[in-house]
Amino acid sequence: MPQIRTLCRIKPTAEYYPEFEASRTTLHLRVPEILKEYKGAENIRPRATVSHEFHFDYIFKNTATQEEVFDVAAKSIVDGFLNGYNGTIFAYGQTGTGKTYTVEGSAKQYKQRGLEPRSLSRIYKELEKRTEEDISIHISFLEIYQEVGYDLLNPGARTNSLVTPFPKARESYFLNN
Repeated sequence: MPQIRTLCRIKPTAEYYPEFEASRTTLHLRVPEILKEYKGAENIRPRATVSHEFHFDYIFKNTATQEEVFDVAAKSIVDGFLNGYNGTIFAYGQTGTGKTYTVEGSAKQYKQRGLEPRSLSRIYKELEKRTEEDISIHISFLEIYQEVGYDLLNPGARTNSLVTPFPKARESYFLNN
């Protein structure tokens, strides 16, 4: 199992979204060209586009179901966890791009549940079979928004600012408590 994989889920498009084409690993995105005019004003040139190419380990079609996303993005991580390995699922993106839906899903429709409930369900179904073993699991589910961490398994908990464990290790962060 690879250590880190990058996957891309594209929210279903509306007519005002940028045009894109995607294979299973490459995303070609065409967006309106923004021109810097005199004195810093920005204008969008009609019909002029700029192309960008992004590479991922896997790109989901914009019609991908929650089950498909779980099977590709999380199932192997959960199975590794059940075999004693640590695992992390990290959703990243701008506000409104579908991270919460992908991770949590819909509370009203069972088939629309996200990565978190599907992962927990798989873990506990497997643990029910292991009656001979003494098992302890530790799960964290947090959101980092504007440099503040929120414990999503304990919504009433106070928020924690991100802190650095070592003054020289600027790339390493953890949450207090």
